[in-house]
Amino acid sequence: MGYKPIGGVRGATLYAADTVDSMPMGVDIELIDDSSSYIEEVCVERGSAVVRHTLTLKALYSNAEDWLSSEFIDMATYCGVVAEVTLNDSRQITIGHSEALQLEQPMRIKSLVIDSARSVAETPTVTLVLYSEDVAII
Repeated sequence: MGYKPIGGVRGATLYAADTVDSMPMGVDIELIDDSSSYIEEVCVERGSAVVRHTLTLKALYSNAEDWLSSEFIDMATYCGVVAEVTLNDSRQITIGHSEALQLEQPMRIKSLVIDSARSVAETPTVTLVLYSEDVAII
């Protein structure tokens, strides 16, 4: 099994999972530097290997309008999304779709948190957490 590379996330474009083959225009939000991450966790449950993917994206509230739209929330909840991710070291990976592993599942919203900030000096942020699980071939 090949593991995805490790590194902080610099950028991510999110596409509707049901249109991944045609790759129409995706949702691309400017992220806050050094605040986003990708975690790939390999687990064995009841004798089967499972890979859990967690993509955490953080942006300024003023930039996150597309994440907060009802259309995006519905798409990411019901259809799922595929993420084209740029890591801090400039490598690019795809999460939520794999030609080799057709069992890999699209990512769905785990949480969407709007932080209004604690003081006037702080800037409100939005944190989007996307999650999926797939069966691993080890």
